[in-house]
Amino acid sequence: CAHCTVPTAELQVASLLLQPPVPSILTPAALCVETLADPQSREVFRRSGAIRVLVAALGSDSPEGVEAATAALNSLSVDDKCQAEMVALGALELLVSNLSVKAAECLGQFALKEAYRRRLFQLGLVAALLKFIEAEP
Repeated sequence: CAHCTVPTAELQVASLLLQPPVPSILTPAALCVETLADPQSREVFRRSGAIRVLVAALGSDSPEGVEAATAALNSLSVDDKCQAEMVALGALELLVSNLSVKAAECLGQFALKEAYRRRLFQLGLVAALLKFIEAEP
C-alpha cells in the first residue's frame, strides 16, 4: 500500500489502529498490517496492541472492516506469539462464527498445531466449514 513505504510504517499503522475506532481508518490500516507482516513487523504489531484491536474488529458491524481485520490476522497468524495472543483474545471463536475464505485460511494456520486443532474442533469448525462450503455457489 502507498502509505506502507515509510521506514517506520509499522509504528504509524499501529498508532492508527490504537486510536478510537474509526471505520474509515480501520480498513486501510488493517490492510497495511496484512502487507507489512514480515517477522519484524509482526513483533511490532504484537507488542503495540494492534492484535487486540484487530480481534475486536472481527465483531464490527462493517463487513469491510471484518474482512480487512481477518486478512491482517491471517498474515500475523504464522507467528507463534501472535497466535497465542489471538487465542487469548478470543479470535478463534470470532473467526469460526464469521467464517469466510480468509477466516478459513487464518484458522488453517492454527489447525497446524494439535492444541489449537482440538480447540477448533470443540468450536464446531468442521460443521461450520461444511455449511460454508454448501452455501458457496
